[in-house]
Amino acid sequence: MRYLFIIIFFSLLAEIADGQQYQFRNYEVDDGLPSSEIYHVYQDSEGYIWIATDMGVSRFDGCEFKNYDLEDGLPDNTIFEIYEDYKGRIWFLSYSMRLSYYYNDTIHTYEHNDVISEYFIKNRVLQKLSFYVDKQDNVFFGVQQHNFFKIDSTGDIDEIMMESGDTLNLYKRGSNFFNKYSGGAHSKLNIFNEDYSQIIDLSLKANERNPIQYACKSENSIFLTIGNILYHIREDSIINKREFNRRILWMNLDKNDDLWLGLVGGALRLNKNNINKNKNVLFEDHEITSVLRDYEGGYWFSTQKNGLYYVPSLSIKTLTQEEGLYTNNIGVVKSDRDKNVWVGHKEPGVTLIRNRKISGKIELPKNEPGGEGINDIIFGPDNSLYVLRWKNTYKVKPDNEDVQPKIYKHSANANSLIFFSDNKFVVAGVWGIRMIKDDEVFYKSCKEVNFCPRITSLYYPEKDSVLYLGGLNGFWQFKDGEFTHLGEKNDLLYYRVVDIAEYKDYLVLATKGGGLILYNRDAVFQVTRKDGLLSNSINSVQVRNNMIWLAHNRGVSKLTYHDVKSELFDIQTLVKKDGLVDNEVNDIAIVDSIVYVGTNEGLSYFNFMSLTRNVFPPPIKIKNIKINDSDTTVQSSYKLDYHQNSLSISFVGLTYRQADGVKYRYKMKGLNEDWNITDRNSKFYTTLSPGDYEFLVQAQNEDGIWSETSASVNFTIEPPFWKKWWFIGLLVLVISGLIWWLFYFRLSMIRRRNELMQDINEYKQKILRQQMNPHFIFNTLNSIQYFLLDEDTTSSLNYLTKFAKMMRIVLDNSQQTFVSIEDEIRGLNLYLELEALRFEESFDYEIKVDDDINTYEYKIPALILQPYVENSIRHGLLHKKSKGFLTVHIQKNEESLLCSIEDDGVGRKRAEEIKMSKGPMKESLGSKITEDRINVLNSLYSDEIDVHFVDLEDEEGNPRGTRVEITLPFVF
Repeated sequence: MRYLFIIIFFSLLAEIADGQQYQFRNYEVDDGLPSSEIYHVYQDSEGYIWIATDMGVSRFDGCEFKNYDLEDGLPDNTIFEIYEDYKGRIWFLSYSMRLSYYYNDTIHTYEHNDVISEYFIKNRVLQKLSFYVDKQDNVFFGVQQHNFFKIDSTGDIDEIMMESGDTLNLYKRGSNFFNKYSGGAHSKLNIFNEDYSQIIDLSLKANERNPIQYACKSENSIFLTIGNILYHIREDSIINKREFNRRILWMNLDKNDDLWLGLVGGALRLNKNNINKNKNVLFEDHEITSVLRDYEGGYWFSTQKNGLYYVPSLSIKTLTQEEGLYTNNIGVVKSDRDKNVWVGHKEPGVTLIRNRKISGKIELPKNEPGGEGINDIIFGPDNSLYVLRWKNTYKVKPDNEDVQPKIYKHSANANSLIFFSDNKFVVAGVWGIRMIKDDEVFYKSCKEVNFCPRITSLYYPEKDSVLYLGGLNGFWQFKDGEFTHLGEKNDLLYYRVVDIAEYKDYLVLATKGGGLILYNRDAVFQVTRKDGLLSNSINSVQVRNNMIWLAHNRGVSKLTYHDVKSELFDIQTLVKKDGLVDNEVNDIAIVDSIVYVGTNEGLSYFNFMSLTRNVFPPPIKIKNIKINDSDTTVQSSYKLDYHQNSLSISFVGLTYRQADGVKYRYKMKGLNEDWNITDRNSKFYTTLSPGDYEFLVQAQNEDGIWSETSASVNFTIEPPFWKKWWFIGLLVLVISGLIWWLFYFRLSMIRRRNELMQDINEYKQKILRQQMNPHFIFNTLNSIQYFLLDEDTTSSLNYLTKFAKMMRIVLDNSQQTFVSIEDEIRGLNLYLELEALRFEESFDYEIKVDDDINTYEYKIPALILQPYVENSIRHGLLHKKSKGFLTVHIQKNEESLLCSIEDDGVGRKRAEEIKMSKGPMKESLGSKITEDRINVLNSLYSDEIDVHFVDLEDEEGNPRGTRVEITLPFVF
């Protein structure tokens, strides 16, 4: 019933799969190429990859293609070949035989193209690999179905000819050969130049007598193709030849001195010592027009219809379902004692590989509960194969087809299995461990000692007699019937352990999250991503010689220890860009020096002895510079204005294995002297201060090698003119002059102020004297005397009291420049009272102040009104025959006080006439003193005191008095 329930299809296939694949990248029009029809791929001395197509040429930096065509200066879009001369000029050989070259970021047309056009008839084509430029700028080229030619720097053209006779001619220039066509039935090869001629008897058959297509030299051998035949010539004779049933489109020796042929049907790498032996065959369905091995050891293949192919390594090969694997999705890879490799898939099947070729398959029952895949493969003492799945463990003897796979019902949900002896083994699973002897379970840890954690890996070093277990909750040992968690001694041993191996005196633990851990009783060491691992999560570990191989979900890490205790080691990584079929690596197996890598996309394998580090320092180039978001031509140095201080610098490292993810380090000297690491290929700087800067950048290849020299660009940001020395010097002079002028001006102002204050004081004294002039005092005393003689004691005392008060007020006010309106009115009122008494009540007066004026708050110049009141009395009212009236009115305008003094006297004109009738008289000192004082005040305070005289008239135009309007600003 058990075998009816489990239907097993078992087959060891006899088929042999010779196929193998290499990981590659295919670049086509969608990737940026101008065309998928490519004739030549070439790497220049700076590291750029150039591609010649039927739609122009393209330059590739690993990130993007920059295309050039007719609009950029090419004379023809169909370019057959690319060549770099001694100056670094990149020459383009076109279908129309017109030449051009790329130099200093510009395409230039060859100056003697007209000579070529005139000399050759139409439909001639330049012979491939027959172009050369010497140091005298002589241009050599071969023409299909024609001879070989030279054009010197002046434009003179010479045809290089040789008496052909019964020969094929091959022109030699330096270490290069140039094909020279000779038609007819020739059986000898003539290698010649200007100095010598070497004849080699080819003994060609009639059907072999074709023009030479390609020729190259390696050490003392010459390889050439005639028609579809490859010849190997050494010491003047043919030592080997090989005929192909497909047309030869290309031949060259690469930088590794490997011989490559491009055919209408694939690329062949041949053993140069035995051209009949293929080392590699690639792209058999494509027409290969050229092959290039770049500076990093990667390979480029141009095709006539399918674009450009890049293969990072020919050391790493791949097997997939297309070559015969059960599926591409691989979970387990193990090797047996016979060096066979067993591949367990994530589907119910196992693939057998012998001698790196697929030899057979085992298909297991499908639809198994818990999962279809293979958890592990173990080889028993009797060479039996144990295949662990979630539901069952299968035992198979591959060498005996009659034996059915045996199912162990007690090992369901098993993760790992290990043998103690021929009939005793341990199985680990979700229930701890179980021990089986003679097909019967005799120990269950979960039942016996309640040890039930999920165990994923087992290891049993015979010298210790200790079973080590790795599980979800860390690292355990089982000894003498007891389980001990070793994490109690070191926290690192709490990480989930998925695989265990042995390296010298240490156990090597592959963990999920903790990286690699090396353990023995005396020490624990950890290696993580910080030390160079691809990831801290490891799927499996293999130890071979001095190397520890780790499978990650990001690739493979190879760790080589120099000394464990000193933690000295090297780490080399392999990922998809290096040639692996996929980065998600699930398991590794090693047979002799061959490493098998199981991934989700197939099985990659390689000889670790052939693996070499990429020690080529990647060239670094500045691609673009933007200044204030505007593109500029890339220069080595820039001199910028102070406002051009926002920079964007783009750069690229010419490393082609890393199509993306290139690491860079950069610094801006003048801003920061330390290197900064980034995986972005641009850097932005905003609002740089004026000064001198140097931007330096380097790139790192996948093996940690930095650029040998930095790409650099210098920036000088000029300071604004106000920060330049001449402006600062001028500014210092101006400020010094201004300070001196301000000092001098201030000193002058102080002197002037003092003078004005002195003048004011003088004018106040003059006014005081004017108010207290002898006539006024004499007349006042006469009036008092008059009252006394008239025995009018009351009037005399009253008069004397008012006179004394007025004198007191005048003296007080004269001590200050400004007084309140209240003080000024009080003095003015006493003065008018005295004058009215003295002139026997010949006039009346009135002093009015508007209600909105605070007479104690507002101030006016002291003694400013009295002189005008005095003039009104003396020159206006006293000449009037009838009783006069005087009005003093103080009111407030928007920005000033208006003081008006109005009388109804005879007016200014009549007063002048009366004055003149009395004969010449001195000018009134009071008016003159008051006028000068007002001028001084206006000069001192920069505010205008305005005095305006208004002659009043009646309706008939007769004078009826005078009004004086005095405007005083609030500032007083």
